[in-house]
Amino acid sequence: MLGISKLKTQLNLLKEFYKEKNIKGIENLNDSSKDSEIKFFCKIFRVILKVASKIENLTKGVLGLSTKISNFNVELVHYAKELKDTSNGLKESSENLAAVIEETGASIEEVSAAVSSNTGALENIMNKTGFLDETLEKSSSTLKEILEVNGEVTENSSIMKNNMDNLSVVINEMRNILDGIYNIADNTKLLALNASIEAARAGENGRGFAVVAEEIRSLSENTTNQLEVIQDFVNKIENSSIKSSESVTNTVDSIEKLEGYTTKIANSFDESKNAIKSIVTSIESVTYNMSEVSAAVEEINATVDVITTDGNRVNDISSIIDDKASNIMTVGLELGKIEDEVSVLAKVSGEIGSEEIFKISNDDFINNIDLAIIAHKNWVNNVKDMAKNMKVIPLQMDGSKCGFGHFYNSVQPVNEKILGIWTKIDETHRQLHSMGHVVEENIERGNRSNAVDNAKKAENLSFEIIGKLEDIKNIAIDLKKEKNTVF
Repeated sequence: MLGISKLKTQLNLLKEFYKEKNIKGIENLNDSSKDSEIKFFCKIFRVILKVASKIENLTKGVLGLSTKISNFNVELVHYAKELKDTSNGLKESSENLAAVIEETGASIEEVSAAVSSNTGALENIMNKTGFLDETLEKSSSTLKEILEVNGEVTENSSIMKNNMDNLSVVINEMRNILDGIYNIADNTKLLALNASIEAARAGENGRGFAVVAEEIRSLSENTTNQLEVIQDFVNKIENSSIKSSESVTNTVDSIEKLEGYTTKIANSFDESKNAIKSIVTSIESVTYNMSEVSAAVEEINATVDVITTDGNRVNDISSIIDDKASNIMTVGLELGKIEDEVSVLAKVSGEIGSEEIFKISNDDFINNIDLAIIAHKNWVNNVKDMAKNMKVIPLQMDGSKCGFGHFYNSVQPVNEKILGIWTKIDETHRQLHSMGHVVEENIERGNRSNAVDNAKKAENLSFEIIGKLEDIKNIAIDLKKEKNTVF
């Protein structure tokens, strides 16, 4: 048994080694001491110091694990929900596709029937166009004959017109001759009158001459009468000749017009023949294309059958995906329970960390505060991006389950300055995360304006929290300089 003074000296030495966390010194003291009590305390302190760092790592690990589980669970539930929505959309689309394919199949059958019908109709048209081509060929030949006859009629009409013109000349000459005979008759009549006068003067001796004069006068009057008859006949001939000449002229004009029309018709027939030949060529091409279309329709029918089969498979797969999504949601709920259990362990770890030997260092506390500041800045930026893009992303909406939330609920600072600020953070912190949920609802309802406004409110709450965390960090730095601890 050691003396009291020596025992006290060894105990003080053990105390110093313990404060300095000098495991080697404790081990040396254990080896050199003869006192069983000193050896007992050396072993206890040695174990405590060796375990302390591991417990510190365990505390950090549990806090980190609880945060990772929370984040993973948030993402798991989010993507499971998206997967379920996608599977429902896929199922609805596959059902719609099946209905469309059914309608398409019926339409394709109608198209196939229409193609067959059109092909037959085109063949009939080709047969009829052949007959029409023959008819046009015959009509063209007939028109050529008509053109030849028209040429002959035109030539004869021209000759007739020339003859009528010559007849007019002859009638004019006859009129000149008649005028000459009229003059002779007038002169003869005048001569007979003079002879009668001379006979009257001669008296009895001129009686015979008077008879002759009377005969001459009578002959002159008869001649005049006959000339009037001839003149009337000539006038009739002239009138008839003029009418005939006009008729011949009109006939020639009509024949020339008829020849022009006939030529145009003949040209039109030629154009129609060429058009029909072109149509026949086009119909032959269309008929060939119809055959290709018919073959393509058959291929489409086969493809539609394949698509129908694939569509049914997609429908089955979407049901499987929906079931898997439900299973993932269930896993998420189970993971949530595990998260709650880990959170309890984290709180226990925090309580252990509050003990003197295992307490969290100021550096670790400051590091956690820095991580909380960065995390909340990123969180708010994600909320703002969600509102801007109107698209929900996986975010932690529960303030007690984010990284800082787990840390906040697991430890309790003892420094009064820090504790005064620390206790005021929780309510604001929960409001901040709940605003994320509000923004999410705004996005799901398509209300961009409210989403942006509420994202701004979340940012203001974040500024308030970050300000308080900065104050806590500065106090912790001062405590470190003063060699005082947060816990």
